[in-house]
Amino acid sequence: MSPESITVSPESVTVRVGETVNLSYRVLPEGASQDVTFTVTDPSIVSVTSVPGGGKLTGLKTGVTTVTMQAGDVTTALTVSVFEPVPASLPADLPEGVSLDATHVKYATQAVKITAPAGKDGLTADLFPSYKPRQAETIGIWVYVEPTALSPNPQNGYANVGMGRIGQAGSLAKLMGCDQMNGLHAGWNLCLFTSMAWQSGATVQFICERGGSIWVDSLIVNPPTQKGVIVFTHDVSPSRSAVNLTGLYAEYGLPFDWDSSATHSGVTDKSIQAMRDAGLTDWGVYSGMEGGGRPDEDYLSGDWTQTVQAMTQASRIDGLPRASYVASTNNRLGPAYTSALTQAGWPLIRGTYGGGAATSIDPARREVMTVPYDKALAGLETWARAGYITVVTAHDVPPDDQVTGDTDTKQSEYKPLLALARRLIDAGDLECLTMRQLAERYTPNALNAWDGQTH
Repeated sequence: MSPESITVSPESVTVRVGETVNLSYRVLPEGASQDVTFTVTDPSIVSVTSVPGGGKLTGLKTGVTTVTMQAGDVTTALTVSVFEPVPASLPADLPEGVSLDATHVKYATQAVKITAPAGKDGLTADLFPSYKPRQAETIGIWVYVEPTALSPNPQNGYANVGMGRIGQAGSLAKLMGCDQMNGLHAGWNLCLFTSMAWQSGATVQFICERGGSIWVDSLIVNPPTQKGVIVFTHDVSPSRSAVNLTGLYAEYGLPFDWDSSATHSGVTDKSIQAMRDAGLTDWGVYSGMEGGGRPDEDYLSGDWTQTVQAMTQASRIDGLPRASYVASTNNRLGPAYTSALTQAGWPLIRGTYGGGAATSIDPARREVMTVPYDKALAGLETWARAGYITVVTAHDVPPDDQVTGDTDTKQSEYKPLLALARRLIDAGDLECLTMRQLAERYTPNALNAWDGQTH
């Protein structure tokens, strides 16, 4: 039987220099020979060893290349990106508050912990003396941010990670994941900057209104990124979604998520059937009714037991998969709130309205930053091509002549974002996911355990 197609997993590979990852494939139809040959466009970047039903890819040097697989006359290809993290090191002139610490590490055996005092002075340390920059290249540094260092409401506080050349603090242009209004979140962050040519060396600076610590793990030049992702979420009941949103999104061939209140207001058999008919079965629980009006400090150290119990009880609706995310109370996040939700098993926690697009989701914390539609419209083209995760949050989007409240958005104002997303998807620069699909990619273990929980 002649081969007709080859499926391969994963569809793209990111690997460190010296690291080996496994690749699996399947030749279709069933009964076709499973013999496959591998060809590497640039064998100096990655090597491939064939094993039954798969292959082993080993990164050799930094770069991007293509691995082609052939079975008979059928071929398929995948992109392989190889990178080499440079670990942070202690500076010769050691400032107070800077030390080696292995509490949070990603690629290095030890990270450099920077503990900044409260206020705008911050703390700067020369952590990458051997880095030799080139003009306009992208620098990524992996940084773990202590949860208590971030304000629950980024509008009322600040926390910034900066980079500069030796002797200068924070002089490089920030791209993403560097401050609380630009994607910085608790846990692991890939902070991106645009470099410029100078002799050598790079500093890291941390400024934090509350005071607190970060762990700087490593630097990566031109870090590999995946295709950009956009997710649309609406704080709207299924009854309103069925009236105003299903047709709007169908016009552009895009999915969206909707949030139910913990009391399931607006959830009827008719509205649920309408969402199922439209293929829009992913949803979340909005916790505002259960935790509204609580002070910011509660997100840092308060008791959320009753709120989490109410939301978890509301996470099931007959005829739908279990809710995949929490839409957080007052759009705030904090260690006490997040810890209570993750311990209950929630796969994703959507919050920090206006926090920006993000470069990563920490599976231990499961926090997802969001952006309003107008900010997404302004930044999406750049974010998509840089591989960012853009989660858009809005309320109802009725026809222009049916807008009734301050939280409503006119369809004429919202449609340009949908049109832009559609154009970027068609160009291969972006993919549109649901929150459940986002969890499948970034927090799969938590999602599987969540779906497996009994009542």
